[in-house]
Order: sequence, then structure tokens, then C-alpha cells
Amino acid sequence: MAVFDIVPQKGIGPVRLGMSREESRVALAEYGAPLSYQRSDDEPASDFYGALCLRVDFDTNGKAAFLEASPVVGNPFLLHNVDIFATPMDDLAEAIAAYTPIDEDDPEYGYTYHFPSWGLTLWRSVLPDDSDDGNGTFAESIALRLPTIS
Repeated sequence: MAVFDIVPQKGIGPVRLGMSREESRVALAEYGAPLSYQRSDDEPASDFYGALCLRVDFDTNGKAAFLEASPVVGNPFLLHNVDIFATPMDDLAEAIAAYTPIDEDDPEYGYTYHFPSWGLTLWRSVLPDDSDDGNGTFAESIALRLPTIS
């Protein structure tokens, strides 16, 4: 079982923002070759590591500019020793907001909790409701990019 630490402004597990594509592939080599794709000729390439549910997007200079992880059995993603995908998203957002401001003006607030100074975003496709089905309770992805400072 691999444990991936999420380090705001830095990276996820062994992958760091700013790494070259080759460096990121070496860092993740033990997890197999990525599925590589490019959405259009105008957009930079991406690598997806299916076994990890980890996506690495590269900028036009070939450097890792965006990292996104989704839950996968057996590979927890931890932020300050808290399992991102096993902690209710609202509780997680509240805990992170104790360290860095949350963007409450985000038009998708509630579905998305964005922390600009950390370059960190939590996302879910639905909001929790009053049923006990658990839908919307947990984050479906966490993303890191270089932080925006305003």
C-alpha cells in the first residue's frame, strides 16, 4: 500500500509541481506507464496513472502544472495526516480553512472548496442531502496547482 502525502504548493506523493514530464514519470515508474493524452493541439499533454487515479497535466514548457487525485482503494492520500477521501468534505474544508483562507466567492462553492494561497481544490459532483446514502459527503478529487496570490 502506498501512502501519498499532499503538500500544498509542492505536490502529491513523489510528484512535484514544476517537475518535467520525464522526472514525473521516473518518480511514478513503480506504478506503471501512464496513459498519455492531449485534449487538443492547443493544450499541453497529460499523463494519467490509472492504478493511482492520479493525473499530471503539463504546461507549454513541459512542466507539471496541475495534479489531481481521486480515491483509490489501498492508496490513501493524506493532508497533514488526514485521509482526504475518508473525511467528510465539509469537515475537511473547515479544518483546512483554519490554516488558509477559503474562496467563498467561488461560483461552485459547496461543490468546490478552493484555497488559492495553497493552490488546493477539493471537489464533489453532488451536495450531500438528507438521505443516508452518503452521496456528496466525501470529496471526489483533490487538485493542486501553483498557488494564486492576490
